[in-house]
Amino acid sequence: MEKKNYGSCKYNIPIHSGIIDKTDIGNSISILVNELNIKEYQNHFVKPLSQEELAEGWIQNVRNPDSKIINEKKIRLYNTFNINLAQLPKNLWHKIKPIYKENALEYYVVKYKRFKYIIELTQFDNEIKTLYNLITNYNYNKKDQLQDLVDNLESNDIYGWIIIQGKKLLTS
Repeated sequence: MEKKNYGSCKYNIPIHSGIIDKTDIGNSISILVNELNIKEYQNHFVKPLSQEELAEGWIQNVRNPDSKIINEKKIRLYNTFNINLAQLPKNLWHKIKPIYKENALEYYVVKYKRFKYIIELTQFDNEIKTLYNLITNYNYNKKDQLQDLVDNLESNDIYGWIIIQGKKLLTS
C-alpha cells in the first residue's frame, strides 16, 4: 500500500499586537492578555501531523469545520483524508464507525472537528488492530508477537505511525 500524501488546511490566523512582558522566568516571552489586540488576520496553510510526529505522541488541535448554508441546509466542510487503519491517529481509535453497504462492511469513518478520515479496508486490518492493542498495553513478554506483526505489515507495504512506534518499542 502506498504512503498517503496528506493535504494542508487553510486557516485564517489572527496576528496579535501587544505589550511584551520580558519579566518571565527563563527565556520565554509572553504577551499580556489584557493588552492583546488583533492587528489583522492572515491566511496560512497548516499541515496535518506526519506519521513520525503521530508516533511520537503528538496530537493536532484543529478547529471545528467551516459550514455553508445551501438550500436552507447547513453543510459542514471537512478536510477529507483516505488512509489505512495504521495511519489513524491514536487519539481517534475510539471514534471509528463502520459504514456498511448492502450488509457488507465498505469502510470506516472518523470525524474529528474539521478532519474526516475515510479508512480504507485492507486484508491486514486485524493485524493492525492487534498491533494497536499490543502497543497501547505493551508487555515485554510479547516482544516476539510484536516483532512478527511489524515484520508482516512492513513486508506488505503497510505504513503508519503504528509501525514506527512498534519498531521503537522493539529497539528499546
